[in-house]
Amino acid sequence: MTTREENTTVQVGVTWEKGLIFKVDFEGLNVPDVHVDETNKDEAAMIGVTPARLLASAVGSCLAPSLAFCMSKRDVQFESFSAKARATTGRDQDGRLRVQEITVELLPKTTNPAVIKRLAECKKVFEKFCTVTESVRKGIKVVVNVIDG
Repeated sequence: MTTREENTTVQVGVTWEKGLIFKVDFEGLNVPDVHVDETNKDEAAMIGVTPARLLASAVGSCLAPSLAFCMSKRDVQFESFSAKARATTGRDQDGRLRVQEITVELLPKTTNPAVIKRLAECKKVFEKFCTVTESVRKGIKVVVNVIDG
């Protein structure tokens, strides 16, 4: 796991494709683009994911490596490791749809009693080191600029 500098900035590009479908480009990285689809139609017909799914994936994919890193620092070997993240939406007091809760299940699999004990140690601390999860929990300042182009 690489160490990140304290004051870094990541940037993505978001380009309109059609309707409420946008392409997200992870600028500077050699990874595939992702489509975001807010058409609110049947999910089977959508060509991308919703922003709520991306948010859930960001939290889940931050927590899982955080726990795995903690376990590796304690020489914990697990047989397999998966995670599931679920974003639950609902209406706020103004009737607007909002993400109200993100639930993450981390599923490291092991049957070794010594490993289970070390895993319990990690359960006490690993969340504090997850940048995205702790940021979402505390709220993130969002600055929006609309620039006529």
